[in-house]
Amino acid sequence: MYPHRIRLRGPWQCEPVAWTEIDADGRIVDVSYSLPEPRIVTLPCRWSEAGLQEFAGRVRFRRRFQWPNPLPSNERLWLVFHAADYFSRIWLNGCPLGHHAGAFDPF
Repeated sequence: MYPHRIRLRGPWQCEPVAWTEIDADGRIVDVSYSLPEPRIVTLPCRWSEAGLQEFAGRVRFRRRFQWPNPLPSNERLWLVFHAADYFSRIWLNGCPLGHHAGAFDPF
């Protein structure tokens, strides 16, 4: 079986969805007021390169992929993430693929 890879470099839709804050009880909570505007960013990048240097919270990244040829049933397509900071949940076409926790670890 030959592994087909889609590299995740390039333009992505970036949508801040919630600020992460610590409430009076010390719990981490997400709040969705005064969020930065959605934007297109080129990954990989740092928050500051995406214009989000003051933002701490959850962001949704979206991108369309195209596979030009049908994939034979005995072959697989791999999504390769070289880094993410810190928590990531990965979905493809509305189906959850998995999650990751780690500072800039590949997965």
